[in-house]
Amino acid sequence: MEMSLRESNDGYEATSLAALEWLRASNDAIFVMNGSFFDPVKYNVRDRMLNLSDGINIHGQVIADDKQISSPEFGYAVICFDSSDHPTIEKFQCPLDTKTAIAGRTILVEDGKVNQNLRDTMRHPRMAIGFNGDEMIIVGIEGRQDSSLGFTLPELAQKLNSLGATDAIELDGGGSLSMGYTNEQREVVALNAFTDKYGLFRLPRPVFAVRFIEKSTIRP
Repeated sequence: MEMSLRESNDGYEATSLAALEWLRASNDAIFVMNGSFFDPVKYNVRDRMLNLSDGINIHGQVIADDKQISSPEFGYAVICFDSSDHPTIEKFQCPLDTKTAIAGRTILVEDGKVNQNLRDTMRHPRMAIGFNGDEMIIVGIEGRQDSSLGFTLPELAQKLNSLGATDAIELDGGGSLSMGYTNEQREVVALNAFTDKYGLFRLPRPVFAVRFIEKSTIRP
């Protein structure tokens, strides 16, 4: 799994596109999802781009290729991947051997138990990632539309737990929710409806900290 932030001559490239655009630009990726929380939502609508120089602030610790992009922040838990892509969830900061990290916000499930202190009972589009000893579990919940109002955080935690996650973390949802894959014809297919409106259209929001699943990283 890889992240969208890339190294450049000036350090790290701060620009990011909509998740599906990153998938189209990849030769090996077969699945993409959004990740860390950020604000404010300010970007060039025509180019569909985000840039840190425009005042974008990534919340919580983000690490790409062993290099820290944003600092740990209280209130934003983080999922950490070591060099073997083994995940752990930390309340604040990743271990020193972390290769890649995406900040979430709330720990939903820990050691097989659903967090009983979840207070967000508003229904929104949601994104979460969880795992157990055998598999990674990614859940995206559509919302803000007639066909799906979204999930509360307690509902999201229960869903991850019911799917077998022993540990799970909430990622950025709302208008940032983005999931897609490439089919056998190498066409990019969106897995969720988008809620951000631009004139008459609903378009995917540009996001930071996209996670790829690549063919070369899938192990039998």
